[in-house]
Amino acid sequence: MSDPTVDCKHCHGTGMGAGSSNDGMYNCAQCGGTGRQPMPLNPWHPEKDANALKHLGKLAEESSELTSACARCIIQGIDEREPVTGKLNRDWLRDEIADVLANIHLVRVRFGMFSDADAHAINERAERKISHLARWHAMGEE
Repeated sequence: MSDPTVDCKHCHGTGMGAGSSNDGMYNCAQCGGTGRQPMPLNPWHPEKDANALKHLGKLAEESSELTSACARCIIQGIDEREPVTGKLNRDWLRDEIADVLANIHLVRVRFGMFSDADAHAINERAERKISHLARWHAMGEE
């Protein structure tokens, strides 16, 4: 094994460090090194394309609204109603899910994520996540 006090040739700079902290240091998780490594600098290059920003911003906004609908269902109950409008929380949740799905479609179109490889990668990831979360949800039912 390489000396853990020097940059790891396998994972330094990949963001795979376990034990990251706010001190800018991490322990090498890939090779098991326990020496404190300096976190690699990661220069940001913010998106400048106005149309791309609109697409991503709207997806973030709609995702936040979905988060709010989920929180209300948790706090008040999915079959309760919004106190002012009387809208059923279940209906609001359904509407926000639809809005997020619509925006996901538009983001995929905008960024050209409809190739066979993209569709395969998205579907494969989703299937793994569904399988994992189904097992996770079932843990409380045993």
